Amino acid sequence: MGTLKPGILAVAVAIALVGSIIYSGYFLGASASNLGNSGKVTSNATDATDLASDGPERTTGLNAAEALDNATRRLVVQQGTLSSPGPDAGPFQIIDILPAREDGRVYQGTITFTATKPVIVAPLLRYGVAEELLKSEFGDLFVFPGGPQGSLIAPALITPNYGGDVNSDIPMPRTYSASVPFTANGLSIGNLEGEQFLITYSLHATIFRSQLTDDVQSAVGQPEEVNGTKVSIVNGSALLDDTAYDPNPVTIEAGQNVTWVNDDLDPHTVTSGAFGTEEAGEQFNSGYMGPHRTFTQMFEEEGEFEYYCEIHPNMVGTVVVEADAQ
Repeated sequence: MGTLKPGILAVAVAIALVGSIIYSGYFLGASASNLGNSGKVTSNATDATDLASDGPERTTGLNAAEALDNATRRLVVQQGTLSSPGPDAGPFQIIDILPAREDGRVYQGTITFTATKPVIVAPLLRYGVAEELLKSEFGDLFVFPGGPQGSLIAPALITPNYGGDVNSDIPMPRTYSASVPFTANGLSIGNLEGEQFLITYSLHATIFRSQLTDDVQSAVGQPEEVNGTKVSIVNGSALLDDTAYDPNPVTIEAGQNVTWVNDDLDPHTVTSGAFGTEEAGEQFNSGYMGPHRTFTQMFEEEGEFEYYCEIHPNMVGTVVVEADAQ
């Protein structure tokens, strides 16, 4: 058998490599085609990140098709047309595109959409300090329950740059379109102004493990003193009405204080008057009260003073102020 010359050997190697690439491309292309035909691929099962982090032992015994199937499970690809919840949801015209994951993993991807009204894109971030009272000077994040392992969610409220109207010689409706990258436990989209809308979108994301780095020791504070008669904003109060504040009504004498304590994980307000009226908030208004926050109000005059929560208007209460016994 003769010896191959260097030039002929190089050609042979190149042909072999090209053949391997063509075969691999065909195999992956066929699998990608199957993925596309499924429309939406989601799974809480083992994903490719697991396989990569746990080493080759996890892939022992898998053939090429099974290994690729495990890899595709880390992808989320979806598209659709959706309507906002409607008038029953009040100001919360929010659509959960990707509900927050319970396993603590994160999505990384992009959503592209067009909507009939301006909407906020809200990547849902894990807020890992539900039990701690943080000093007020550090400020508050907008949070609500529903995060992984009992944590809270702090949505990142992103307003896309929609630009101006599209130049056209034919009549067209005003629409709002954008592509927004995100990395989060979940993804919502909508508005907090009660504006009902339609949206059509496509989304592609990959699921990754995440490393937790909670450290808020410098911000941890002590519970504030209750300076007056305490009224608790009870746990789960967002779904209640006249039992959301306890006691309700609360009775005091003129010149005394009432201190509301938010014992819930949802944010709330204590706002005088009734929802939707011009007088709402004129006499007193706590503003945003995150978990564990307090608000104190002195009542100098006799009478009955109604109040409610601006975030959850179904929550209502009354302060009854009687004449000073002295």
